[in-house]
Parts: sequence; C-alpha cells; structure tokens
Amino acid sequence: RPRRRAGGDARGAVIRRHEGERGEALTLGGEGQDLLARVAGDRRGQRSELLVTEAQILSKQGNMKQAISTLQQALSLRLAVSAPDAAQTVVVRNSLAATLMRSGQLAEALRQFRQIEAALKSSRREHSLDAATIYANHASTAFAYGRYREAERLFGQALSLQEKLYGPSASFAALLNNAGKLDLALGKTDEARRQIQRAVEMMQRFAGADSVDARLIRLSLAQLALDEGRPAEAREIYRTIGDKLAAVLGDGHPLLARIRSQQLIASVRSDGIPANSPDFERMLERLAASPSNQRPHAQFLCQRAELALEPKGHV
Repeated sequence: RPRRRAGGDARGAVIRRHEGERGEALTLGGEGQDLLARVAGDRRGQRSELLVTEAQILSKQGNMKQAISTLQQALSLRLAVSAPDAAQTVVVRNSLAATLMRSGQLAEALRQFRQIEAALKSSRREHSLDAATIYANHASTAFAYGRYREAERLFGQALSLQEKLYGPSASFAALLNNAGKLDLALGKTDEARRQIQRAVEMMQRFAGADSVDARLIRLSLAQLALDEGRPAEAREIYRTIGDKLAAVLGDGHPLLARIRSQQLIASVRSDGIPANSPDFERMLERLAASPSNQRPHAQFLCQRAELALEPKGHV
C-alpha cells in the first residue's frame, strides 16, 4: 500500500504527527490501525492455510492424531479472522470433519459436518460446488454412524447437486455406490441394485475396468449377491477381487483383511463352514491388527454371532 505523507491530526490518516511531551511524535491513525489489524489477520489466515497443508501430509503418513490436532489449530486461527459461515472457514472445517471421519471419530465428525451444513445454509451456498462434495462426505459419515435417515436425506441432496453440476464421473459413481449400500441397509433391494449397477458401469467407464477404483466398487455387487441369497456368487467376487488387489496392494494391506473377512462370511453361507472354525479366530486377529479396521472388526464379530444362531452354525 503506498505510503501517505504524515500530516495534521486527521483521524483517517495512516500516520499522525503531533506534539508530545518530548517533542514531535508519530502514531498510527485510524487507517493505520485498520491496516495493522488486516496484516495481523492475513498472517493468521496464511498460518491457517499452512497448517491445513501440514495436516494433509500428516494424514497421508497415517499420523491421524497429529493431523486432527493441526486442523483444530487451523480452524481456531481461521475463526479468529473469518466468520463461521465464511467460505474459508467452511473449507478448514470440512478438512477437519473428513479427517475425523477417516480416523473413526464419527460422532465428532458428524458434529462438524452439521455445523458446515448450517453455515452453507446461512450463507446461501447450499447449492454450490463445494456443497455437493461436503454433503457426500456428511452422508457417508451419517451412514457409518448409523444415522440412516440423515444419510438418506444427504445422499439425495449430494446426488442431485453432483449430477446437475458435474454430471457422470468417477466421483459420482462412488457416491452412487455409497447411496446403493445405504439402500441395502434400509432393505430397499431393488433401488440398491439399480444404484450399484449404475455405479459399477460408470466407474468402469471413467476409471477403467481394471483400475483399483473399479475393482473396489465391484465389491458392492458381492454384498448385493449376499443380501439376495447368492452366497456362492458373492464368495467368488470377493475371492477374485481380493486376489487382484493383493497383487497391487500386498496381502497385508488393511483393505485386504476386510475383503477376506467378507469372503469368509460368504463361504460359510455357501459351503457350510462352521462358525467356530479356526479361520474366524485368525481373521479376527488380522482385523484387530489395524486401527482403520475397528468398525469392520465389530461388524465381523456381529456377523459371526448371527451365523452361530443359524441352523447350520455352531453356538
């Protein structure tokens, strides 16, 4: 900003010259004080942005606890200079909510997403490009936390916005797939089948049939087959995709433990493997070895208990 000549005692001057007890003195005028406040605010805003970048690196390194702490600092700095419903604040809060979701802290993630939804509405940006992505993350968190009706509403909003603003894409396919899995959980099998099949076709078109993303999304076809009483088909889908992903990711990857656990469930239903098989104990140990598999571990325990209650199972 160009310097202004110091002059008089004008309130709006950047610098004021006046006579003090020790002679002539220079002090900040009204505009100077505003400028200093803006500079301080800019520094806090820049520091907040740097912290978000640092958190992204920590998250990729698997240091989720430190990433969350860093994002909390970034949000505090941003709130010191921006309104709660400002676009920059929403960006930082969304990063925090998404990281909380990935770390398994679903209750806190859901609280943050609800604040974001309120901010989008108060700033009249609920139909923006950012809202489409945020609603998708919010819906997935609500689904994982068991808030099915909230998730259903948000998936509807996210699908509508993404189709209108983006059209068919790999990210839209992933959203369709998650919405389809929610329909399965709600017992809407026909709607689930339609969503999942459309998602698989779209992902294969945009990401390639042999891509990791396309293989991952085809796992939903196995879940659908299992839900519709076709366990042998489900077992083969899990086995085939698991083998192909193991060649790319390594069999020790946490994702493979989740796939193999569902392959085992399908095998029990199709081949009559007893629910007290040693395979279950080994799988439980494998799931428990990774912090990211806490929810699949709990799910697998529930599935094993359900199998034990069935006629061909063993208590």
